[in-house]
Amino acid sequence: MRWSNTYALFLNGWKGIGVELDARKFVKLARAYKYFPEVYACRNRATPNNIVPLLQSYEMPADFAVLSLDIDGNDYWVLRAILSEFRPQLIVTEVNEKIPPPIRFVVKYDPNFQLRHHFFGYSMAVLSDLCDEFGYVILALEYNNAFLAPKELAAERAVDAQAAYTSGYLERPDRREKFSLNFDVEAVYSLNPQEAVAFLKDFYSKFAGEFYLGLDEDFMTDGS
Repeated sequence: MRWSNTYALFLNGWKGIGVELDARKFVKLARAYKYFPEVYACRNRATPNNIVPLLQSYEMPADFAVLSLDIDGNDYWVLRAILSEFRPQLIVTEVNEKIPPPIRFVVKYDPNFQLRHHFFGYSMAVLSDLCDEFGYVILALEYNNAFLAPKELAAERAVDAQAAYTSGYLERPDRREKFSLNFDVEAVYSLNPQEAVAFLKDFYSKFAGEFYLGLDEDFMTDGS
């Protein structure tokens, strides 16, 4: 409730659905939603294969208003699946804030993915590629939450991935305080892109074979 991107909307009469697999978190979710007659708590795992029929089962319109996506792992793959059938008017999606543009990074899809130290999600550069593919623009980055909208609605407010990353995360005066656990990747910001990729390949070496990493748009064919 305190940190939710959607709870305030429900308090103001919005309809919606929250999806949560973890049993204890689901109980809290259901308790938070119980006074909202048109807000539903769904206990399920959000995957690329089930997210579209799941949303359709709740009669979600194709252009529904807000998508808030934060699943600490397979976010990229789930978002791709959603955008193949829906066109949310505003998207809030968590990115892996440690990895600066132009570096492209995506954790490979794993139905049993478990969050590990710094190893999750996808980078801002990959989000930018996804926006180009589906006709979205980046509006802003707030630390590790990126805000997107369809190009036809917000093209004049578009910012590129580098500018969003710099102002929304890298140059925030309280960044090191809020993300103190990121101290062990701080060196990446002083390196050129090629050096940074090499640094990250070494940093993530224990997860070899579980991620894509590179600079070119075909990085998914050359990743680890």
